[in-house]
Amino acid sequence: IEPRLLVDIATAHHNRGEYSSAVKFHEEVLELLRHQGGNRTWSLRDVAAALNRLGQALIKVGRYDDAKDCHSRALHMQKLLPDLSPSETASTKALIAVAEYHGGQYREALGLYEEAFHAQIDAYGDDHPILALTLYGIGIVKDELGENSAALSFLNEALKIQESTSSESTHQLKAAALATKMRIAKVTMSDGDNDAAMKTFERVLQQRRQWYGQNHPDVAEVLQQLGVCHARNGELSEAMKNYR
Repeated sequence: IEPRLLVDIATAHHNRGEYSSAVKFHEEVLELLRHQGGNRTWSLRDVAAALNRLGQALIKVGRYDDAKDCHSRALHMQKLLPDLSPSETASTKALIAVAEYHGGQYREALGLYEEAFHAQIDAYGDDHPILALTLYGIGIVKDELGENSAALSFLNEALKIQESTSSESTHQLKAAALATKMRIAKVTMSDGDNDAAMKTFERVLQQRRQWYGQNHPDVAEVLQQLGVCHARNGELSEAMKNYR
């Protein structure tokens, strides 16, 4: 079986919210690449990419330590490449930061995101979609650290980049923009503006339902946040509808 076919299958499962299945296929890809012949340098880069894809799937199933291990191993392999680009290691450091963030290690995550940010600015300029993902990462860490104003600044900067390329965006980039809007709404809600947050959640919900249907984890995430909004407004019956 060609590794690319397994990657496509894993990606399809991931997009449908079937993260455990995605993990399984990414693990199969990794096993194939580990045992293949060919040029060692090419194989190292490919295995590093496979480790990063597996790590991203592991995040979705809550295996944060395993995800961090995958991304750390990928970074080690990348550093062995003779033609290494700083942007490659920057992207992997940002992925390690995601794992650190989900594991509650916010200061460690922030340091990694900032390292990635500076390398990505040098490699891509200040308006590349990859940079938006790192700005988003810094924003959500700032939010967890209670720095709401700084969080909104970074998140809005990320959204500005994402929306400036929206006409030519892939589904993945459009989904990233929705995730940014979701987080902006969460920060807005924590600042006490429930009505503004609710409007954003409702727009995100409409788009995610259109893409994924009703039974996707990303749809459930929005419904949960709408429930919180309704509860904060004292609308308990409406809140309960969103939790069913």
